[in-house]
Amino acid sequence: YELENTFNSFLNWAENNLWKHRTTDGFSQKCFDFYITKTNKRVNQYLDKKLDIPETINGELIPPIEEILSQIDTEWLCDGIPVQFHGDFILDNIIETQDDFCLIDWRQNFAGDLEVGDIYYDLAKLNHNLVVNHGIVDKKLFNSSPKDCHILCNSTLLRCKDLLHKFIIEKGYDLKKVEVLSSIIWINMAPLHEYPFNNFLFNFGKYNLYKALNVS
Repeated sequence: YELENTFNSFLNWAENNLWKHRTTDGFSQKCFDFYITKTNKRVNQYLDKKLDIPETINGELIPPIEEILSQIDTEWLCDGIPVQFHGDFILDNIIETQDDFCLIDWRQNFAGDLEVGDIYYDLAKLNHNLVVNHGIVDKKLFNSSPKDCHILCNSTLLRCKDLLHKFIIEKGYDLKKVEVLSSIIWINMAPLHEYPFNNFLFNFGKYNLYKALNVS
């Protein structure tokens, strides 16, 4: 459980050293541009003029992506928390040093803002990466078929995911928002990758977005 202890320490380090709260004008509009406008563009890019239809994914009938996206309360989703943020907050970009931690490969902006970003995007990127990461993808340990759209997850990373969710709840952040944004991240990644990983990302993202939006 050494990794889990280190992971917990890292989350507390990020809370105290990385996510310094900032004030900025028009932040909800920046979140809208980053989450909603960009997602619509990426979906169109992935579908490439094809129609998305209702489809059974993992045994459940999932509506077309346009219908799912229309379910999002954009005012809620875009009510972000402006902080000093990393922007590509994944395991590959975290280095443990002798005393604490160091981050590499920072995102240059958040919807054009060079100073601040949404803490929920960092939390969602980490949440996504604990499920979908290079080690698993490189070994092709995923299935892109709608009938069985799953990925083989590392049990240690899943325990870290549980710790992340506990951290999110204890710090008073919105876990549902993190889950929704994680699904949006998968959908946004789809047109940037080759077959069959692109299909996995779209189907997996669509399935999880629908589930996250419709959980009570």
